[in-house]
Amino acid sequence: MNKKANITITSSSGLSKEEIERARADAEAHAAEDEKKLQVINKKNSAESMCGAVERAFKDAGDKLTDDDKKPVVEKIAAVREALKTDDIAKIDAAVDEMNKAYEPVVKKLYPESSSMPNGQQFSKEQMEQMMKDPKFAQMFGGPNSPFANSTAANNAATNSTKPSDGPVDAEVVG
Repeated sequence: MNKKANITITSSSGLSKEEIERARADAEAHAAEDEKKLQVINKKNSAESMCGAVERAFKDAGDKLTDDDKKPVVEKIAAVREALKTDDIAKIDAAVDEMNKAYEPVVKKLYPESSSMPNGQQFSKEQMEQMMKDPKFAQMFGGPNSPFANSTAANNAATNSTKPSDGPVDAEVVG
């Protein structure tokens, strides 16, 4: 069903056209700063999501892992969470990389049959780095818009939701 709604927004705040233009110019002037804040937020959300996924994997593994298996990874998770207290994307990325390196042997122990390709070969570090340089691969498996990311877009895609509305909306701003 195709729904269509017409919305007219009128100024009820008593702002003059000059005040509206000043606010618009201010928003445009801070667009780059806002984009940087969004990147930091997305990076933090992704890193925290990875920490939670590793912790859930440990819980799901039960007695398959010893405390000695978990200890180096748990230390790296703590380092990621410490990095999350900053807005330093490079520091967060470095902490996540270290966590992933520490987690790799654990994954191989938990899933030895899936840690290699069908012919028994594994991707080399160089091959993985090359694949991550491919924008399509990075978007699919590592970006904030990845279906694996804990994002509203991914959740909406999974539920076929197009919130806030289910159809096109015509809107007109009246000063």
